[in-house]
Amino acid sequence: MHSGNLSNVERGVWKPPKSPNVILRVSQALGWAKESKEWVELSLLAATERGELPGWAREDEHLMAKVARLVLNEKLRGGDA
Repeated sequence: MHSGNLSNVERGVWKPPKSPNVILRVSQALGWAKESKEWVELSLLAATERGELPGWAREDEHLMAKVARLVLNEKLRGGDA
């Protein structure tokens, strides 16, 4: 990733990359393997910054059920979720 592009993401000028391939390339450049703890965190942070969930999370039915329960509980408590 070009340093100017990274700076724009860090300063909030641009949203983080959406492409899983770009996230993977950034992870690999940092020495992180796909599905490592660091890769999971990076992909999750990039997606949530865009108001989304990463594809791997959306494809996991068990995880999505937990997310739905969490959002429902937060809404019932009057939270912002």
